[in-house]
Amino acid sequence: MAPQTPRIKQALDTALGFSVVKEAPGSVEADLPLVGLVVNSLGQAHGGALVSVADALMANLAGPPRDRPGVQEAVTVDIHAHFLRPARGSRLRLVADLLQTGRSLAFAQCLVYDGEGRLAAQITASYALRSQP
Repeated sequence: MAPQTPRIKQALDTALGFSVVKEAPGSVEADLPLVGLVVNSLGQAHGGALVSVADALMANLAGPPRDRPGVQEAVTVDIHAHFLRPARGSRLRLVADLLQTGRSLAFAQCLVYDGEGRLAAQITASYALRSQP
């Protein structure tokens, strides 16, 4: 499914290989094949890769491109990851939601589900929003 809203364009997102499969206002769901850069030496999802994908999804919710196509409107202030179980399987599902947006900050959460649909990680972040032109 093609994204409904403008997306931030970054080479790392392409390298990680995730794809947006569903969007709604304030929410996005992505599919992440567990291959290549995403896999650690144990054959499960690499924690840093999961955080990177979650950050890309949440940043798009917090500050999608506005006046410059492909350029982010929000930058990560902090990000926290709670790894609950090894993320295994051929594909992972990530569901990101925008929790709150103020004048200068936005807050989001991304849940990562393993190949069997079990919650594997919870990632939360806050974003500084660019000032309005």
